[in-house]
Amino acid sequence: MTADLSSAVPGERGSKTRELPQIEQGYLDENTTLVTMTIGGNDIGFSDVVKQCVVAGFLGSPCRELPQLPSGKSLENVTKDKTDAAEAKILAVLTAVQSAAPNAKIAILGYPPMFSDGVSCVAIKAADQEWLDQAAEHLNASVKAAATSANRAGHPVYFGDTKSAFAGRNICSSTPAINGLVPYEEGNGGTPWNGDAPLVDFPWPGENPKLGVSQQSFHPNTTGTSLYASVLQNTLQGRY
Repeated sequence: MTADLSSAVPGERGSKTRELPQIEQGYLDENTTLVTMTIGGNDIGFSDVVKQCVVAGFLGSPCRELPQLPSGKSLENVTKDKTDAAEAKILAVLTAVQSAAPNAKIAILGYPPMFSDGVSCVAIKAADQEWLDQAAEHLNASVKAAATSANRAGHPVYFGDTKSAFAGRNICSSTPAINGLVPYEEGNGGTPWNGDAPLVDFPWPGENPKLGVSQQSFHPNTTGTSLYASVLQNTLQGRY
């Protein structure tokens, strides 16, 4: 989340770690030569969006028109509004990094489409899958626009597009680079002590049963993180 990186961005920060924003932790200075990041997804509440789509899918319903409190707007419109607002937040973070690390180059990577190959192994409706990929493209446009605005002589900012790297490696492909639904269980790291939490939780009298799906769901797996590293290398080729 952008607020976890810089106090220049309003919003709740440190909700899990109770730490200062990362830029204020002393890691960046005039000796820093490279800063890499991927931000924006948490600002638009993408995990909650996917959660609503998963639950709606299990109930046999579409999700993009679900009304959201307190505005009553649809999930699609609320997500669009948050994505439009994300550009300014991301630009504020990039500007703060440039100030804290005046000699650093910055590489900011986008988000891959999750469902582009047509998916049948998750409950999310096909029309909602298409919309979620469109929402990711919209977010990438906001990230790229922020990078373009921050990029200037002496303070270069490079945007890395992940779309082609993940082509054919989406959820439910034969060699996926993105997790589908990962059960929330100790064998998958689903414990409160390592920061993981159920994407969907089921309240119950007393201690809640360990059900639902892990937050690892719909995130890159080890293959995906390797693809991200490749995109980063290609983005910096001849630049760093």
